[in-house]
Amino acid sequence: MIIRDFIAPDLSHGFFETLTSLADVGFDINNPESMSKACEIYRKRLTAGILTYVAVLSPSTIPGTDGELIVGTVTLLPDWKFIHEGSLVYHLEDVAVHKAHQGKHIGQDLIRYAIQQATTRGAYKIVAFCDKELTPYYEKLGFKNHDSGLRLDL
Repeated sequence: MIIRDFIAPDLSHGFFETLTSLADVGFDINNPESMSKACEIYRKRLTAGILTYVAVLSPSTIPGTDGELIVGTVTLLPDWKFIHEGSLVYHLEDVAVHKAHQGKHIGQDLIRYAIQQATTRGAYKIVAFCDKELTPYYEKLGFKNHDSGLRLDL
């Protein structure tokens, strides 16, 4: 397994199936209109500086296939603060591991990789919100319980 930057062709190599471990995605890789919309979103995310990384199995580790398979993903959303003299914070989002590959430390590897990337880019912190039952998982990776997370569905 390797972890690398997410690229457009990954959309049709297990990326959406991996994200469904979090929620319904709504894209159909067999529908050209759906994939066109997905590619548009990909371009918008690149322009906005959103960093997405994927955990990839190579073809040699997947019997009967000739392409890579995405088995995990993590996203860092940049937030340049007016406080702290414009310092950079990243929001950790969409940590997902394909259901067939959970329990293999892929999520932990992805989060560690995201922390490394944020550090390299000069961030002074990473913010992560998760369901309460996942708090111990993130604490094992160095996160500390801080503040209270709320959301408003629009």
